[in-house]
Amino acid sequence: MTEGGSRRLRPAWVTPAVLSATWLSIASGMAQFTVTAVIGDVAARFGASGATGAVAGQLGRSATSVGTALAVIRLTSLASLPAAAIADRMGRRRTLIAMTVVGLGLTVLAALAPGFWWFVALVALARPAMSAVNALAGVVVSEETRTRDRSAAIGLVTAAYGIGAGLVALLRGAVPDGLDFRAVTALSLVPLVLLPLLVHRLDEPVLAGRVTARPEHRLPGRVPRRYLRATVVLGIVTGAIALGTGPAFTYLFVYGERVLGMSPATLSLLVVGAGPFGLTGLLIGRAGADRIGRAPTAGLTMA
Repeated sequence: MTEGGSRRLRPAWVTPAVLSATWLSIASGMAQFTVTAVIGDVAARFGASGATGAVAGQLGRSATSVGTALAVIRLTSLASLPAAAIADRMGRRRTLIAMTVVGLGLTVLAALAPGFWWFVALVALARPAMSAVNALAGVVVSEETRTRDRSAAIGLVTAAYGIGAGLVALLRGAVPDGLDFRAVTALSLVPLVLLPLLVHRLDEPVLAGRVTARPEHRLPGRVPRRYLRATVVLGIVTGAIALGTGPAFTYLFVYGERVLGMSPATLSLLVVGAGPFGLTGLLIGRAGADRIGRAPTAGLTMA
């Protein structure tokens, strides 16, 4: 089939840069979901001696200790703000590749962690880079698409993150006795090795090239005054969603496996089952955003 024929079989907004951003989003989903999937295993593997209480006896550590570790990992995502802002000076492509290498590399190193807090420290250091990859993937597809196609492209990279998370859950559940936390964490080595293939068609968006060619003399990441209110509102909405979904989903794995005794295969079915619902939400969100507007759709779907 000719190149022109293959282009006609896919939407116009599925450009090489969008596809590259999609692959990187899958890699990010794999790396970041690893913590959700194995934190209970890590706590049990490096259980504190003398842990008391029903939950502590099953987890190997107190729930407070595990919760603190998860909070530290999530809070380090704040460092993704300056990391992502570097893209306005260095360019999207260069920053995306650098953040992916750093994030995946530190995640792979976490597989060699000699203790619980060593593991937490390494994945916490990886989290800002991976969060920056998420942010920049959305920026790239936004700059690569027209207004009417933008929500579809962003939906694609969002779904790709979910696919990466699902791959970790499926691979972990496919092994009868479950994969050791070191093997699951080391899975991030696969996209790291394949990175040259994943980004070989990732070009700097034309719009970004015009912006970075004349950088302004201001702090990296500083939001212009005219966009400040909208940015604050979006931050509150995103934070509210994460408040409801992030901790609950993480503890679902910890509590389900270590306290209730569910198998990794059973929990992987929950992740797979969530896929169609997530896809439905993305399709509804895209249709609503293109027809009734971004803000009303965000408000209605969040409610």
